[in-house]
Amino acid sequence: MKKTTYLIMSLLIAGSALSAQQLGTQMNFGILSDGDLRFNPIYFSGGLGLDFHLGKFLIIRAEGTVYADSHFENFWIFPAGMLNITTGPFFIGGGVGKFVRLAGSAISNDNFSMKANAGFNAGSLSLTFYFITPFTDIFRYFSSGITLGFAF
Repeated sequence: MKKTTYLIMSLLIAGSALSAQQLGTQMNFGILSDGDLRFNPIYFSGGLGLDFHLGKFLIIRAEGTVYADSHFENFWIFPAGMLNITTGPFFIGGGVGKFVRLAGSAISNDNFSMKANAGFNAGSLSLTFYFITPFTDIFRYFSSGITLGFAF
């Protein structure tokens, strides 16, 4: 958790040197499956992201997403750092993050995870498809999700 926190803090400090045109903020809401692509059980998500635009094609994103199960009994936060490549309205990228249990009794994975995403931006709206897999069981176990984002 310390490494993820240091990464996010470093990105925020580096971002303070960028002009306002090179920074973007996004809020998103979505759902996450538990690895079987059936969305049963379903997890709800809400998150914030801070985008640092590096030139025309690269975006570094510091993000934090809160997940809740469908009964709102268990909560996790997933801080992550991402690198996205963008061409016009489309983007694809990946990064690293870690689930941290906030509340509840559900078991939490203590390992760092890879997050990969792809999506489409349409003005201030974005649609993102993503998956998360722990580095210890890469691609053997994964969760997939979809979010709708709002830039401001």
